[in-house]
Amino acid sequence: MKKILLSVATLFASFAINAQALTTQNFNDLTVGDLSADLTGAAAGQGGWIVATDAAKAKTSDFQVVNVGTDDNALLLTAEAGVTAAGTDVRYAVQDLASSWTNRTAGNDKIVCSYSFFTGTAAASTNANLNVRLYNSAGGMIAGITYNNVTRAIRAQVWRNTASTPNTGTFYLNKNGTSDLVLTADTWYTFALIFDKVTGDVYFAGTHADIANIKYPGGTTANTGANVGKDVGEFALYTFTGAGNAASEEFLIDDVFARAQADTNLSVKENVVAAQFSVFPNPANNVVNIANADNILVNKVTVTDLNGRTVKNVSFDNVSNVEVNVSDLASGLYIMNITSDKGTATKKFVKN
Repeated sequence: MKKILLSVATLFASFAINAQALTTQNFNDLTVGDLSADLTGAAAGQGGWIVATDAAKAKTSDFQVVNVGTDDNALLLTAEAGVTAAGTDVRYAVQDLASSWTNRTAGNDKIVCSYSFFTGTAAASTNANLNVRLYNSAGGMIAGITYNNVTRAIRAQVWRNTASTPNTGTFYLNKNGTSDLVLTADTWYTFALIFDKVTGDVYFAGTHADIANIKYPGGTTANTGANVGKDVGEFALYTFTGAGNAASEEFLIDDVFARAQADTNLSVKENVVAAQFSVFPNPANNVVNIANADNILVNKVTVTDLNGRTVKNVSFDNVSNVEVNVSDLASGLYIMNITSDKGTATKKFVKN
C-alpha cells in the first residue's frame, strides 16, 4: 500500500511562524514489531509511545510497527473480536506532550496535531472506531476526530460545557453540515485539529475535498470556557470497540505530527484551505490530476525524485484543477511540489 496524502511535515509549513515540533512520528526509524512491551502505560516503548488498555484480550501485538512499502513503516492498531459490552475494549497509544508544550517558545500558543490513516477494505467487525484525541494537562479532552469502520463516517468532537453538564459535542465535517463525511475505502487521508490555548478555539483540517472549514469557538455560551487557558497534555490514538464485535479490525496510521505555533499573518482557515489538494490516480500510469474544492489557483508544479533531482517542471495559468503528464517518468516514488496563490503544498505519488 502506498500513501496518498499531503505530506504532514509540510501541511502547514507555509503558514507557521516560529513553529516548533512537539513530536514527529513517521515510524520509519522504529523497529518492525511490537510498539511497546508494556501494556500498563508505566513505561514508554519505541518512539516514546505509551501503550495502555482496559481490554482483557489485549496483547502487545495489537500495537505493531509494520512495513507498508520500501523504507516506509506505519503503526497498525488492532481491535479484537469477542467484545461483550461497549467500551470494554479500548487500546491507547499515547504521546505525552506536556513537557515539550511547557518548554515551547513563548507565544506559540496554538497546537497543530496531524495524522494520516488508511481506510482499508470493507469492514467485517462491528463498531470498531479509530479515535484521535488531544487532552489537556489535567487529563480532560480538548478535541478529537472519530472514524467508524462500518459506515466509514468521520466526525469532529469538541469538549464543551453546557449550562450545567460537561459533554462532548460531535459535529459533521461535511461541508453541507447536515450529513456525515463518508470516506473512500482503501485510501490514505490526512486530518488535523488545531487548538488555541488563549481563546479555547478549535479548528479542523483535512485532505478530503468535502471537509468543512470548521471553527469551534472556545468562549461561546455553548462552550463556557472548558479549555480556555488550559495547557496541552497528551495526544492519543485509540480504538474503541462496541458490543457484539464478531471480527477483529485493523487500523493503519502514519505521519503523526504535533507542533506549537504562534498567530500568523494567515488565518487558520487559510491553513485549512491549503490542505484541500488531492492527487489522483495514485499510483499513476500516464497522468496525475491535481484538484481542490476551494478554487486554490495553481501556477506551477515541480516533480522531483527521491534524490532531490528535478525531473519535471510544468507551469499553469492560475487554474484550480490541473493535469500533469508523467508517462515519461520511470517507475518509482516521486514528490510533487505544487505552487499556488495560497502557498506551496507537497504531495507524493507513485508512477507504475
